[in-house]
Amino acid sequence: VSASGSGGSPGGSVGGGGGDASPGQGSIGGGEEAGVAVCSGGRLSVMVGVKQDIGRGVDGIVVTIPFPPAWGVRTATLGANVGSVAWDSQNKTATWTVGRIPGDKAPCLTGDVRLEDNMPPPEGSMALRAGWRLLGQSVSGLRIESLKFDNVGYKP
Repeated sequence: VSASGSGGSPGGSVGGGGGDASPGQGSIGGGEEAGVAVCSGGRLSVMVGVKQDIGRGVDGIVVTIPFPPAWGVRTATLGANVGSVAWDSQNKTATWTVGRIPGDKAPCLTGDVRLEDNMPPPEGSMALRAGWRLLGQSVSGLRIESLKFDNVGYKP
């Protein structure tokens, strides 16, 4: 999983109504107010993929993006070309449910993140959580040869 952020201009459209959100310029965008750097938000981009083909399908891919409380995130308008995205405004967390990676395109999540008014530019880094299932694989390497149930009242 890789993620990158870039700046936006404080006049871009937020909320899916069209408009011209400006592309980033290398850092989270904002301006200066009375000599103090302030930030209005920026762009988020996350792509997922499989490093090497292991011969089995990867399924149930879910990426969770918890935004640090110190960043002061107000809202995020996110969209994905594969799967669905849910924004939890109370916990400031985005959950991207990818499912299975299609063979014809790389799953990508993009969008705008807006901060509370007069917030300083975010510092530090954030961690993403990714979960998935490898079909037909066991992480431990254990395999069940047979399974036997006795005294089970089942009739096909």
